Order: sequence, then C-alpha cells, then structure tokens
Amino acid sequence: MNLIEIEKLTQTAFEKRKVKEQKSKQLSELKTKFEDASKEAERLRRLAQVTGKSYEAPVIELQKQLNDLETEISNIDSQLSTIEQQIANGLENLTVDVDPTPEITPEKAIFKYSEGSCENVINYLMQKLSFTEQLDVDGVVFRPSCVEILKATNALDATEQFVKAVNTLRVFGGLMSGKEPEAVQLCREFLHESKYRHVWESLATAGKVTLKEIFDRFNIRDSEEKKRIRAFLSDLQKRELSPIASDGRGTFWLTTFGKQVKIRYEATYNLTITRKEVIEPQEAIEETRIETGLNKWLDIAYGEKK
Repeated sequence: MNLIEIEKLTQTAFEKRKVKEQKSKQLSELKTKFEDASKEAERLRRLAQVTGKSYEAPVIELQKQLNDLETEISNIDSQLSTIEQQIANGLENLTVDVDPTPEITPEKAIFKYSEGSCENVINYLMQKLSFTEQLDVDGVVFRPSCVEILKATNALDATEQFVKAVNTLRVFGGLMSGKEPEAVQLCREFLHESKYRHVWESLATAGKVTLKEIFDRFNIRDSEEKKRIRAFLSDLQKRELSPIASDGRGTFWLTTFGKQVKIRYEATYNLTITRKEVIEPQEAIEETRIETGLNKWLDIAYGEKK
C-alpha cells in the first residue's frame, strides 16, 4: 500500500479517536448524572414508604442513554481496530512514491514525495512505535513532505539507505499485525545457531560495543580467532537488513531492525539480555520469560529518548 493511501487511513483513525474522546467525556458526565439520579431515586423510594405517594426520578432514561453511548463507543473501537489492522497490513507491504533523483546537500540527501503530504501517517507511526521527536530509522528521517537521508553524499548511498529504512518499516507492519516477519525470523535463527552467538548476545547486552571490549570480555588473544569474529560481524552487516551497524573503526551498535531481532531472540529462546548480565560462550544463561506483545517490545527497544 502506498504511503499516501496509509495517510488517508491514519487521518480517519485520528478522526475516530477524536470522536471517541468526545463520546468518552460525555459518558463520564452521564455516569455522574446517573449516580446522582440513582441516589435521588433511592431517597424518594424511602420517602414514599412514609408518605404513601409515588415519586419518579429519571433513572430509566439515563440508563438508556448510558447504554446507547456505551454501544456507540464500542462500535468506534471496533472501527478503529479494523482501520489499524488495515494500516498494519498496508505498512507490511509499504511503497513510498518519491521523485527518483534525490536532492544532495552537504549534510543530507532529500527524496521528495511525488504527491501529497504524509503528516498524519508520520504522527501515527511516531505514536505507535514510540518515537518521541521524529520518525528516524537509522538516519533516514521520514517527514511530512519528504524523506531525509542524513550523511548521504550521493544518490547511490541515499537510495540504499532509503530502501533499507522502508524495509524496516515493513517489518514494523508485520509486528503490528502480530506476526514475526520472515526477515526477523531468519536473522534470529542465524544468530542463535552461530558459533559466535555469544558475540551477538554481548553486543545486544550493551547496545553498543567495541571490538576491543569483545576481545577483552571473552579473553580473545589468538589473531585468527579475532579475524573470524571480525568476519562474523562483517557478514552480519552485509545482510539485506542488518541487525548491527558500525563506524568502520571497530565500534558496533544495534540498528532499528537489530532491536526488533533482539526482542524476538529473547522471547523465542526464553532469554533476557540485559546490561547486568555477563555472557560467556557456551555457558547456560538464566532463563527469564518476557512479555512478547508489541507494546512491551517497543517499551524495551525504544524506552530511551530518541
């Protein structure tokens, strides 16, 4: 689904949410009136016991209004659920129509959307994926009128980074749909089966680590073994969607995609990779189950301010 089409869906979702907020406020006020009317009805019932007269309080009518309003809100929730599933499905098959030739500046490259603005979908994804300042996928910033590729100095590099960012958003779509995307599954399985999975777990533990820290942690002194670890990390970076990135000088960190892989890795193998653990190769790791829902995943992966 094209980003502009998802823009229309997100606009509808925001409108539905606004209506729901209004209805929820009305419901809260109506509940207060109903509680007061119920108390008044009970008072009049007690009074009737000694006066012999019949009194009426508007409880029945208020109860009907409450039921009707609750039904309306439930219907809106159902509509929102359908729309959000459509958005997730659309994101899973996302296409972004941009002008083919980016504008290159000293600081960044800019792909302009071929048509329309995407303010609603950008805001929606920021909220849904817990980005606080901007929708930044590893240096590719999706803005309402364009996509900025930070530090890209030519069209080739800009295009490569742009494609990877869109593919990462597609993975988010799969997660929002409650699936484990194939790219995540294949990477997770590769890492778990690797001879150097302890290196991956160490990197995932720290979030960012240098080669020296890895070598020191595992007491690697043999030059050939160091080469093999470098090759392992290099191969990871060559994947279509890489779980790690580096500065080219021996420092590595998790990518946006890598954070997703980490959470699925933990959930699948009943592990919790935390900064407090000291992970040694081939040693058993204390098993701690984690909640695997998307919201928990986002809390862990994006808990820190962007």
